[in-house]
Amino acid sequence: MLFDLHNPPEGNIHAMDEVGINTGIFARPLVIAEAGQRHQHLQKIGDRKITTCIETIVGNGTTLRPTVIFKGTYRIVTVSARGYTENEIGVNYITDFHEQTKHLEGARFLFVDGHGSHCTLEFLKFAESHDIIVLSTPPHTTHELQGLDVACFGALKIYWEQECREHFRNTGKAVNNDTFLLVYSRARARTFKDPTIRSAYRATGIIPFRREAALRPDAMAPALDTSVKGQFPNPLPSPVRAII
Repeated sequence: MLFDLHNPPEGNIHAMDEVGINTGIFARPLVIAEAGQRHQHLQKIGDRKITTCIETIVGNGTTLRPTVIFKGTYRIVTVSARGYTENEIGVNYITDFHEQTKHLEGARFLFVDGHGSHCTLEFLKFAESHDIIVLSTPPHTTHELQGLDVACFGALKIYWEQECREHFRNTGKAVNNDTFLLVYSRARARTFKDPTIRSAYRATGIIPFRREAALRPDAMAPALDTSVKGQFPNPLPSPVRAII
């Protein structure tokens, strides 16, 4: 067991994950309806652009500096043509992770979600050469094993929506690439507090280490069979019947 072998302090245990942030869709809600209509439809104005943020939480209740990926062709903070994590950006991430944590003594643990950009040869070779132990969660288990998904990102999106609305009230403008970092930093500060981060590690059975919490049989069981059997020809409404 790696934890038994290295006995890492809380400050050497890290977990990273990406979250897609919708830009602008909370700027100006409009309700379109006829007078006296009971059921109304909510429409929102915005460009619906996705900006990806890579967050890293630390076992001691702190965070590392995030990586923000804008969709585009010109480098701003970091840029991806598709707007989400690509292999090159994955290598940039692990390099920046090393720069932020190289002062730590002993092996550094980094939990990732198994995305292809975290499993490239260049990514893993860099980690190995800098005493970074990369641990990947199995497929389809991040809802239980990835602390950011379990305890942080839900709250982050709620605070993000609130901060977008506040920004619009104060400026009359939707959030764009120029104002994204300002607004996101406010939502981020409200989300990543010491109790929340520690609860993420506790819920996933990492700190303190509890195997039974991380591998609950009911959480890892396959989905129930909910399919229905079809037949041909399709049954027709009564009293009509198909005759073959």
